[in-house]
Amino acid sequence: TSRVYMDFAFNYDDWKDFGDFLNKIKINAEVRPSTFDTHDIGFFAPKTAGMDNLLSFQCKVLGPVNELKINDLNAYLGENTHLTGNLSLQNITDFFNADIQEKLEKNEINLADIQQFKLPNGKTIALPDFLKNLGTATADIAYDGIISQKFKAVADVNTAAGQLSANIDATPHVGDDGVDYMADVQSSGINIRKLFPKAKLF
Repeated sequence: TSRVYMDFAFNYDDWKDFGDFLNKIKINAEVRPSTFDTHDIGFFAPKTAGMDNLLSFQCKVLGPVNELKINDLNAYLGENTHLTGNLSLQNITDFFNADIQEKLEKNEINLADIQQFKLPNGKTIALPDFLKNLGTATADIAYDGIISQKFKAVADVNTAAGQLSANIDATPHVGDDGVDYMADVQSSGINIRKLFPKAKLF
């Protein structure tokens, strides 16, 4: 259940705009520390049904739902994930075709929390098994693109296994759930043993 505490206003030109709330009603809000259940989005956007996640957050929100800007975000997810930064969300009510831009800095990310994050229809984010060994990482992250079409992510990550910088381009397949990734990865040092503790390296 969401509990949101904020000062807000709806800006619009005519009462008729409420007939197209997602696109014509502009939100201007300053959100104080609150909790938000992403399941509640489903009441306004049925395509997001199954996103059952509880977030604690505060931020500033500007724009209509389908052209939303979230600034000064300070959010907590799961047990050990803390996100700060700014996001721009275009067409978010059609999640897999949403155009998302984000810049998140000085984050603490626990991969177990990310794996448990629910997408529409209850789907989760699949991560390679070896990443579970990294525990909680600190990261600066930038993302730009449409999940179902093509997107780019840039990350500078520090983990228990070492430091890693990555530029990732991803292109989902048409007709199946596959994704093609192209990555440029650099590191100042990685402890392979922490990533693959049971592997025989030599």
